[in-house]
Amino acid sequence: MSSKTLRYAVTLVTAGALCVMLDSSSSAAPGAGAACAAQADALAEGLPSCVSAAVALDRLPAVGESATVRVALGAKTRVDGARLTLRLPASLRLETGGTGLSAPRPVGLDQVAEQTFALTTTGRSVSVRVTALAAGPAQIQADVAGADDKHAAHASTEFTVGATPGTSRSGLGGTSGPAVTRIPARVATNGKAAPLAAQAPAAAAAAGQICATGYLSVSDKTGAWIAARNVPVYVQGKTTSAAATVTYQSGLTNYQTGGYSLCFTAPVTQMYSVWVSFSTAGSLWQVTDLAGTSAYTTYTAAKGNVASGATLDFGTIAPPSTQMRGWHAFDTLNLLWYVRASGTNCWTSRQTSGCTKISLRWQPGSTEGARFNNSVPQAQRYVLLGDADPDSEHLVLHESGHAFMDQLYNGYWPTSDCPSPHYLHARTGPKCAWTEGFANAIAGYTKGDGRYYWADGGTIDLMTTAWFDSSKPAGRTNVENGDQVECRVAGSLIDLWRKVDNGPASTFSSMVAYRSDTFSHWFKTVRPARGLSVTASTRNLVYTHTIDYRTS
Repeated sequence: MSSKTLRYAVTLVTAGALCVMLDSSSSAAPGAGAACAAQADALAEGLPSCVSAAVALDRLPAVGESATVRVALGAKTRVDGARLTLRLPASLRLETGGTGLSAPRPVGLDQVAEQTFALTTTGRSVSVRVTALAAGPAQIQADVAGADDKHAAHASTEFTVGATPGTSRSGLGGTSGPAVTRIPARVATNGKAAPLAAQAPAAAAAAGQICATGYLSVSDKTGAWIAARNVPVYVQGKTTSAAATVTYQSGLTNYQTGGYSLCFTAPVTQMYSVWVSFSTAGSLWQVTDLAGTSAYTTYTAAKGNVASGATLDFGTIAPPSTQMRGWHAFDTLNLLWYVRASGTNCWTSRQTSGCTKISLRWQPGSTEGARFNNSVPQAQRYVLLGDADPDSEHLVLHESGHAFMDQLYNGYWPTSDCPSPHYLHARTGPKCAWTEGFANAIAGYTKGDGRYYWADGGTIDLMTTAWFDSSKPAGRTNVENGDQVECRVAGSLIDLWRKVDNGPASTFSSMVAYRSDTFSHWFKTVRPARGLSVTASTRNLVYTHTIDYRTS
């Protein structure tokens, strides 16, 4: 399936059906249903795709052992300039000599090797050798992408390297893992975030106390290190080797730096051990495995024989590479939290306490995303993300934008009129264009670029004002016209927020007050009812996005 067009799923609900964006990746094996046509099942609503990928190992290596990785690529049509990207953790030594792949380069905690070639309908197989250097979870991923919308696929295999021969196994185990401490101390800011709770000042331990300080960081798709903000953090320890683990203090990482400084009164003059753990189970948003039962946790190495009065510096640490995308997705929700404009400590003004969470479900190798599931009771609704989906913060914000709209409308959704498949640049139905356009506007406005990016880097300009050229095929650079096109609705909303409404707050409050099934109803009926501008200049602004409300 394509990672440069939108894939959707339809989730049935009592009031009808909801069209939401599905993932931008595929793990289908070559020849296993990879056709240049949509699936017949409207509920699955698979996006047309002409390429496929699969990754396999000839054995599961233990530390010191080698294995052959085979990447099998398939195509239903010739793809010139297909780019193969192989990604794997630094705990595996990759040998690319004589394969045509580039020498591996570090990307965050991973390494990446690439090759570009013509992919024909006979397919292609690429084999490389890897050697396990350390025990622990490992994921090997392959992505193939061409210039055309239909030419992209993602595949992966996950396994755990054993310390001795015969002890390696398939799968990664649970959602908990030790933190990595050898990362750059300096991290970048990643958009704006707001505090979820009062931030305690940096502290030195007073008499009778022990303090823990440090920073949590995550890396994005490019390997850039960014601060992990508003993450639940816990200081834990044992008084003796046989004692039970106790959580002595908790808080959140700083909303700007990802730092923390937490102190507690020591129960003994010398603690046997003290460490810090972090969780993606936040009070307002969370990231769990696909079952929704386990959040991700990571923990520092323990410091032993800690005397009362000590201040412990745990440095700058990061989650393990196999869980990094889930932590990146967690941090991305800070961007939506910053623009929510609820006036309360919840997502919308409907709530002042007992806030409904936005829940994301993701795990390595997932082929379940991306979509928003509203077929369960409102408080239990969640976003599903595919393996590589968190690489695109726009995609995470889009799907979370559906969850945000769900809260603004208190669980109401228009009956679906989304065709199968449907695309951001093409005419859909007016209801589909409204719900999807809103989610795309959330992504483009919150990121500040007025664009949408897929996980493989493909992009579309939501702010395009060029009129559709009917002499050419519709596509990302030739967008169809009108309020039944998601891109046009998204661009109109972003321009209204930027140039007329002084931000999206008035739109959000209008959605709490009134339900709309279409952008037309919201603009023509709800905006004037809420005292928002529908003057000639405002209608002309919307008209620049090919939506003509000038005389209606």
